[in-house]
Amino acid sequence: MKQFLVCQICLTLLFIVSCATKKIEAPLSLPEPPQYTKVLHPEGLDLADLKAIFYDKQAPALNIIDNCDANYKKLTTATQSKEEIQKGVQELVSLDPASYHWCFYGKLLGLENQLKTQPYIEEKQKLVVETFAFLTSVAKAYYIQFHDSRYMRWAIDRYKKLSEFVFYRRLEVGKNPYFDSTDLAVGSFSRFREPASEQPKLGVLEKYGILKPMAIPTD
Repeated sequence: MKQFLVCQICLTLLFIVSCATKKIEAPLSLPEPPQYTKVLHPEGLDLADLKAIFYDKQAPALNIIDNCDANYKKLTTATQSKEEIQKGVQELVSLDPASYHWCFYGKLLGLENQLKTQPYIEEKQKLVVETFAFLTSVAKAYYIQFHDSRYMRWAIDRYKKLSEFVFYRRLEVGKNPYFDSTDLAVGSFSRFREPASEQPKLGVLEKYGILKPMAIPTD
């Protein structure tokens, strides 16, 4: 009986030691969303929602954003190729998605302000066409690079509304290949993806000597 108890105690001690020394695996961590997703987006599609994000302390002043499309203009001056322009915009957005986030929404808000002060309809139409050429390229870049359709959704919605009083016609947009309503689930970052590498290839930007986007200070 005594030997049995000794054996039982030894087995118990061995079990305790083995449990104490067993390496506990760390729980799987959820993937972090891309850094730019932490910046503010409008909560809705109203103009008031757009204005609201620029009241936040992390938002840059609108006058700083005035020239945020400078590299896009350089690109469109350097090449007439639509494919090169789109690839170049994707490279710019990949390099600094947070700055182009503010640039996108800032240009939208700036366009609204410009249209209020422009008396001539021809000039209003020109402003809309030129601004949305930039905005749609940026929105498409966010979808291709990050699978983020919010920018395209805003571009389509504002263009539809502006077309009624600038071009005097109701614009009907068909199914948008860059927008999926299932992407808008609150708190779901699984749809976002990081660029292929931290340092994206600068094929088009390097070709035309446009190496870096213009960073927008936010403090």
